[in-house]
Amino acid sequence: MNYVEAQKPIADYLKNKFFKGEDMTKCCKDKTTEEVAENVIRPDHYKGGEIEPIDYIMSHKMTFPQGNVVKYVSRYKRKGSPLDDLKKARQYLDWLIEEETKRIAAGGGEAHG
Repeated sequence: MNYVEAQKPIADYLKNKFFKGEDMTKCCKDKTTEEVAENVIRPDHYKGGEIEPIDYIMSHKMTFPQGNVVKYVSRYKRKGSPLDDLKKARQYLDWLIEEETKRIAAGGGEAHG
C-alpha cells in the first residue's frame, strides 16, 4: 500500500472535522465529496509522473526541507506560477546548503549516502 492509499480515510475525517458532517461540495461547486477528498489526497498537480512526490519523499525518509525541494520541483509546471515554485524550491535548497555547510564547518566532514 502506498502513502496515497493509506490516506483514503481522510475523506471521512475532512467531512466530520472541518465540515461538521455537512456536504463538502458547498466550498467546491460541481464536485462530489469524494472528488473534493481526492483533490486533498492526490491533487492534479502531482499526477504528472510515474511516482507521486509524497511516495518518493516517504520512501527515501527525507526531511521536511528535502521533501519540499522534491515537491516544488515536481509540480512547478502544473500549479500556479512556475517561477514561484522554483523560487520556493531554491529557498529550501539554500537552507539545506546552509545547514550542511555549518555541519561540515563544525567538523562533521562530507556526508555520503
